[in-house]
Amino acid sequence: ISDSSFTCTDAGQTLNLSIYAFDPSNNSDTAAFTVTVLDTTSPIVFAIDTTLYLDGSGNAAVSALEIDSSSSDNCSIATRVLSDSTFDCTEVGTNNITLTVTDPSGNAASTTALITIIDTISPIAVANNISVYLDTNGNATITSADVDGGSVDNCSAFTLALNDSIFDCTNTSAPVTIILTASDP
Repeated sequence: ISDSSFTCTDAGQTLNLSIYAFDPSNNSDTAAFTVTVLDTTSPIVFAIDTTLYLDGSGNAAVSALEIDSSSSDNCSIATRVLSDSTFDCTEVGTNNITLTVTDPSGNAASTTALITIIDTISPIAVANNISVYLDTNGNATITSADVDGGSVDNCSAFTLALNDSIFDCTNTSAPVTIILTASDP
């Protein structure tokens, strides 16, 4: 045989080869044939679970290389692709993503990784000073919206609360300090 050893560089190619035959009387013959070299072995995929923290805009991202944990192939790896690589405030918690690894011959294999998204950025409470006018019964009630001066959070879902919202005639002798608290889930 003109060539009997094949490697990954031959994968996908059709090679023209010859076989030679000899007998004890030194008679010989040659026959031509083709060999198509195929890589049918899928990659072995390993992924690691990871935790991502949302940024000030409420976003986080991860690459396939950050999730891949020493995936391998008998020849080489052509691509690593994640089913989802960007996350936002709606995905806080645990998310399943798929890492798919493909070799140059098109063999592919996948595995799942857990991506935990965490929002550690607290909302910023902004309060305005207000004047409260008592009603004819000597009472007044305010809401957090009455004193909110544009509180913000990297994720839009947050709540505002006041430490006190009911006032009466006993509160008229001096300014009352109210605390506006902003909390996210």
